[in-house]
Amino acid sequence: MSDLNRGFVADRQSAGHNFITASETISPTDQVNHVDLTDGAVAITLPPVALCAGKFYSFYHEVAASTAMTFVTNNNDAYNTTAVEALSLEDVGDYVIFFCDGFSWIPIYTVEGD
Repeated sequence: MSDLNRGFVADRQSAGHNFITASETISPTDQVNHVDLTDGAVAITLPPVALCAGKFYSFYHEVAASTAMTFVTNNNDAYNTTAVEALSLEDVGDYVIFFCDGFSWIPIYTVEGD
């Protein structure tokens, strides 16, 4: 990674951005997420809905790869999870914004593919 990119990543990390390079469960404070799929597919487990009511969460596919980012809801605690778990973002520039109403995860804006 170039020094310029290192500085850019450091600036975003200090601004509360989360960088995902492997499957993980995000915390309720990880609201802005950059996903790097260089090392393979990533499954992102969303936090419990009770801890995220009223919050927005974004996920941006940032680095080229031939695999996808997928989403899993946490411990079956959410209603209507089909739309969330059906998402598969594969192309650089794909992104999704979720809203959590305390009962479910709602994909409110999605860009998938070209």
